[in-house]
Amino acid sequence: WHGAHLHHFMMHIGRCVLPCPTLPIVAFVKELKDPKVLVADVMAGLTIGVFLVPQGLALGALAGIPPVNGMYSAITPLIFYALLTSSRHGSMGPVALNAMLVAESMQESDTMEERAGMAMLLSLCVGVLQALMGFMGLGFIVNLMSESVIGGFSSAAGCQILMSQIKDLFGLKYPRATLVQEVVPSVVEGFMNANLSSLWSGIMGITVAFFLYYIKWIVKRLTKQAIPSWVPLQLIVMGICVLLTVALQLDQHGLQVVGEIPAGVPMPALPPFSRMPSALSGAFTLTVISYMQHMSVTKAIAKKLKYEVSPNQELFAIGFANALSSFFGIMPTCAGFARTVLNAGVGAKTPVAGLFSALLVLSTVLVLTPAFYYLPKACLAGILIATALGLVDFQEPKVLWKKHREDAAVWMITFLGTLFLGIQLGIGIAIIVSWIMAVRFLATPRHVVLGRCPNSTEFRALVMFPDNETFPDTIVWRFDSPLLFANVQVFKDAVHDLIERHAPKFFVLDMRAIVTMDAAADRALTDVAHLLGARSITFCLAHLRIHTRDRMDSQLLELIGHHKIFLDNQAAVEWCLLQQEMREQEAAPDSATPPPDQPGTSDAETSLPAQQPHQIEMEVLDLAHSEDEGSTGLWRGPNPVDPPAIPDSL
Repeated sequence: WHGAHLHHFMMHIGRCVLPCPTLPIVAFVKELKDPKVLVADVMAGLTIGVFLVPQGLALGALAGIPPVNGMYSAITPLIFYALLTSSRHGSMGPVALNAMLVAESMQESDTMEERAGMAMLLSLCVGVLQALMGFMGLGFIVNLMSESVIGGFSSAAGCQILMSQIKDLFGLKYPRATLVQEVVPSVVEGFMNANLSSLWSGIMGITVAFFLYYIKWIVKRLTKQAIPSWVPLQLIVMGICVLLTVALQLDQHGLQVVGEIPAGVPMPALPPFSRMPSALSGAFTLTVISYMQHMSVTKAIAKKLKYEVSPNQELFAIGFANALSSFFGIMPTCAGFARTVLNAGVGAKTPVAGLFSALLVLSTVLVLTPAFYYLPKACLAGILIATALGLVDFQEPKVLWKKHREDAAVWMITFLGTLFLGIQLGIGIAIIVSWIMAVRFLATPRHVVLGRCPNSTEFRALVMFPDNETFPDTIVWRFDSPLLFANVQVFKDAVHDLIERHAPKFFVLDMRAIVTMDAAADRALTDVAHLLGARSITFCLAHLRIHTRDRMDSQLLELIGHHKIFLDNQAAVEWCLLQQEMREQEAAPDSATPPPDQPGTSDAETSLPAQQPHQIEMEVLDLAHSEDEGSTGLWRGPNPVDPPAIPDSL
């Protein structure tokens, strides 16, 4: 190719495949000319900012990094995200599942400074991967993780958060552990060395967790009024705990407190690139998990409020927000479910609300950090326990077990694997198992013999509707799957079994579920056509989609015969019955025409006259109820023609 040709080719590929990020903030800023929109964004932003302060402190501690770094994670990511997001209400910041994944990527020997650096490196890797996924249009990759995997992981992560907070809840001293088999002996050893201060610490933490988890239910039960969602319960609880600690001097009696939190703007710094190999394994898991969390809540809110969210644009937004903010001491972030719902509930109109949230958190870091010196670690543990209880859902596997036992098994594998093997290994095993189950389902599809419903032209499975009408010497059979290399042997074995058991004269294949085919399917259909022809069985197709027909070899269509391809099962059966009647008439003693004696040619010799009402013309139908790209293309076939001769043997 000449250089100009190559240039135009690459430009074409770029336009077709590689989506480009945009700046939706330009359109959103124009809306701020309306004072009502501006006031709504300011109020919503400040409300979310009040929630981000305690969440940042608690989730920073959960991730094993300095609590102030958790607050940093609620400043710069919000700013960069607001510039690129297509979501009006997505509330960027630290979330519990990300914090757990960050904590698992740390090493026990790491100092607090090294852990903060590792969190920055993870943020950079996650951001770059998400941005690349956005450029390559790979938003669909999250579909590789089933809901069962996500459900099992969320519940297991909630249990891990509960176990990880026992140490701070009771003020115990033992090495950090995340797996069940490591936590249990460590906790036992910690309690053996506990003192009276552990009791008071535990009472405070459990009270905080109980209050935050049940207070809304209790108030609604007693007063019939719900607590407004904008009330910052976590911040109120933190303030009470700080006042109690100062008033009763609990820190001097062994109660562990957060201690000094450095004030000031986070200064840019480079992450430790030397630890890149160890960071990449955790970064891949974080990339997918955080994007799934982000899209699940932003799409749900957008659907409810009737606006569109672009998956690829969101990948750009969270990717650039994480990557650019990684130099400011953050951990990986995404939109939090509760914050996003609250953001929409308090009336945010544009992503600009996130800028006001970041401004409030930044002001807190600059001015109010001394107020958190006496914040008990047990209080933060209680806040995290209340959050973790919301993640655990043991009703889901019970429901799945009743209807979808395979999904229930995947849920349990993910749950137990995450608890006993770790997050990354547990999720990896669960994804592989779910893929194997999906391939198994494709390789062993359902296939049924059909009968006509009474007083109808619809055909349903005889195994479900045994009273449906059947037809002598005619089988109508449906294969409920795309026909691919993984299941062609099942297809051929099923056809062979049917003709051995029923010895039909006509075989109608309902192809409505065969939405696509591959080369192996072409060969399988050819083998079946030869097999049926060798046994003088007429082979017909019904409900053949245009897309499927286009993937079929032209020689295969000629072998079957265009005049034996029908719009639906009713047309195919009527044709078969007429052919059977004509054969019987020809076989009568007074018939002048002897019956055909060559397999595969009987239909050509007894095909319908050109003026018969059952004659089928070639037509493509576009029906509104199609599932194939908005139209159901069904092949009716041209006027009857003589089919090619079929070999006497395979």
